[in-house]
Amino acid sequence: MQFALHKKTSPPPGTPVRPGDEILVDVTWDWWNFIGPDLHKAIDCVYINGLFVPELSGGERPTPNDGHFGFHYFVPLDVPPGSEICDQGFVSGPQGWEEYGRAVSNVVCFPVVAPPPPPPPPPAPSTCCTPPAEEETPPPPPDVYVDTESDRLSQEEIPPAVLPEAHDVLPRTGSGSGTAQLAAAGLAMATLIRRGTRRR
Repeated sequence: MQFALHKKTSPPPGTPVRPGDEILVDVTWDWWNFIGPDLHKAIDCVYINGLFVPELSGGERPTPNDGHFGFHYFVPLDVPPGSEICDQGFVSGPQGWEEYGRAVSNVVCFPVVAPPPPPPPPPAPSTCCTPPAEEETPPPPPDVYVDTESDRLSQEEIPPAVLPEAHDVLPRTGSGSGTAQLAAAGLAMATLIRRGTRRR
């Protein structure tokens, strides 16, 4: 005689799964359908595209006849998209009329889809920088006076021209060019005197 098992999975059956996803299996049964405190075994068998995969399957032997068996497995990383991964639960133990009575659950399947694309890389840190502000030369304090040659010359008082003292000059006869030459010589002498005074 065969007794049905009640099976729940997380995620629910038919949910698309990706490589690396975990599938939780919970199998329950009516414990009074078996005799004795322990059962021979409780197992969950995993299939990929209809082929049994023992490294993903597992169970307990013996297992307590408490009406519950929990199991989990991971979708292999190398399963190609478009595949189908399924599992089915089994429990066996003494039933009174036979020693190895067996109960079987329904088959639960999940379609395998492609993994999500990797997240984009973070933006590169900015390499630009703000150039330092040009230092402005502060103006001199108001009580500091910068003396320059042009200011000094403009502030110096230019002494008046020193002309030779006048003397009584007897009128001379002849051409008047001598008088003009004398005046020119006096003007040149005054200029030289003024320049000498400015240098001091």
